[in-house]
Amino acid sequence: MTRPVKIWVGALSAVGAVAFLMGRGSSLEALRPVPSAPILQKVQALGDLHSARFTYQNVFEHATARQPAEWASYVPGAASLVRAATRNTALVEVSAEVEAGVDLSKATLEHRTGQPDHLILPRAHVYRPQVDARVHDVRRGLLWRDENIGLDAERDAQIRLRQAAIRQGIEREAEQNAVKQVLLIVPSGVVVTVK
Repeated sequence: MTRPVKIWVGALSAVGAVAFLMGRGSSLEALRPVPSAPILQKVQALGDLHSARFTYQNVFEHATARQPAEWASYVPGAASLVRAATRNTALVEVSAEVEAGVDLSKATLEHRTGQPDHLILPRAHVYRPQVDARVHDVRRGLLWRDENIGLDAERDAQIRLRQAAIRQGIEREAEQNAVKQVLLIVPSGVVVTVK
């Protein structure tokens, strides 16, 4: 046999073997990776006492648009035209919980001679809001489609609701509730305050 004939015979044999295996019902499932157990990377002791939760419902319109290029600032009306042609809007329905609390690992105990002990708690901290956002009535821009408008709306809602909770006194509420909860577990006579 000549060399080109040998190459053709070898290639046809390989194709025939693959066709034979495919015809016998072999599948690619055996090639999929086998899921493994998650690997624990870090264990951290936390002293967080979540002591206040505000629950919110909100509906708002969220809009995004592309920022015009620098040159557009030199052409009258160009920046407005770019924003109008790339504007995407969505009606967003949000359910959220905003929590605040104190980190008990940062509490300090002061011993004063002749006076009761003072347990001093740190100031309250507002945690990242847990937001469930549903996007309705999405209207796409003429020249740009924001495929991430839902994620952007959720981030916007987290910021808005965290600020609303702070304005409505969640930190003060969390501090007062933390003092009440800690007083239940410390020995009588210990004064609990927040600084």
